[in-house]
Amino acid sequence: MRVDFWFHPGCPWTWVTSRWLLDVAPERDLDVHWRSFSLTLLNGCADVPHQYRDRAESAHDVLRVVEAARHAGEHQSAIGEFYTGAGRELFSGMWPLHVPDTLAAAGMDPGLAGAYSDSAWDRAIEASMVEAADLCGSTAASPTIALESAPGLGFFGPVLSHKPEGKAALDLWDAFAYLASAGAVYELKRDRMEGIQIPPG
Repeated sequence: MRVDFWFHPGCPWTWVTSRWLLDVAPERDLDVHWRSFSLTLLNGCADVPHQYRDRAESAHDVLRVVEAARHAGEHQSAIGEFYTGAGRELFSGMWPLHVPDTLAAAGMDPGLAGAYSDSAWDRAIEASMVEAADLCGSTAASPTIALESAPGLGFFGPVLSHKPEGKAALDLWDAFAYLASAGAVYELKRDRMEGIQIPPG
């Protein structure tokens, strides 16, 4: 099954969901396509506390590299590896990001790092965000998951406080996939009940 996953690399909640999806993918034969969704473009950085602004802006710039890699025809698994490497750096507070090294570690051309500071790629990020909205509506943000790139088969979320393991991870995926394809469901939500536990990657 094709699964499109829209992500903002600096969002810790999205990071947790992505780590869960990576665990589930081989067990449920999921073909994950890593898609750009910039919370910086959606919300701006005006309200981001100063101590987090560098991470927010760097995370957006990572998405420029993602779009350049997609344009170059890089394999989705390699793009996922790049996100993993960049996420580890972002959440460990590493500045500046080692983008060429992270690309090389993912088996991609380090020259793609030139996109990091090239705002021309923002148009491709915006187009990716519009596609997420076309599939699941105006609530699309990070993370958004869509099944088979079909309208009505996507949701914003799930937003996870921690990464489920083993059978619990698979059960959660099966429940999500069922709800996404049920047709009648358009929203599930509750208040945050616990703090986030960020997995190492």
